[in-house]
Amino acid sequence: MAETTITVRGTARAEHAPDRAVVEFSIGATSPERSPALTSTREALERIADALEAHRASGAVHDWSADDVRVHSDREWVGEGRPPVVKHRASVSGTVTVLGESIRVVLPELLDLIGADPLARVDGITWSLTDDRYADAIAAVRDDAVQDAVAKATAYARSIGRGQIDVVALADPGMLGAGGDAPQPRMERAMALMAGAPGDGAFELRPEPVVIHATVELRAIAR
Repeated sequence: MAETTITVRGTARAEHAPDRAVVEFSIGATSPERSPALTSTREALERIADALEAHRASGAVHDWSADDVRVHSDREWVGEGRPPVVKHRASVSGTVTVLGESIRVVLPELLDLIGADPLARVDGITWSLTDDRYADAIAAVRDDAVQDAVAKATAYARSIGRGQIDVVALADPGMLGAGGDAPQPRMERAMALMAGAPGDGAFELRPEPVVIHATVELRAIAR
């Protein structure tokens, strides 16, 4: 009986609870004079930095960082025949990284701490997997994708009356010339859902799971 070549794609996905949260925050003050804007912003940064450093020293916060304070000036038009009003805006942005169990225990407190400062705000949270967990997760989902491809090829072989397949090639998407581009293994970013307003101590974090996808191509000979 003649051999038949079968080429298929295998796919897989898995969901994982995130174990890394990166909080983005910013601090800023506006004043007609440059110096007061700078002073207010630096004082707010010192307040937040002291609290974050205390959390880092205790191990509750993995790491944090802040940029240098920046100042820019804007001229606001206030009406015909009147000179523009100059406003100076000082600002700084930073991030706080929280890992593992601290996400549940400490992160709500940090969000409340930052959001309660009159010159600071929480700009967002990025959720992900730590490097080791991601490596394990992507290895597992790739294996599942390969098993999916083998199952497909076996099913195709049986549908044409062949009882055996020999895998002759296994590759990332597009490398076997199957046509079209398929996604490489990837991790979808999770979104943070928060209930409560800054300062009221009522943050409730409901992160969506991190979704990992993988696709492979497989070529087999059916006999």
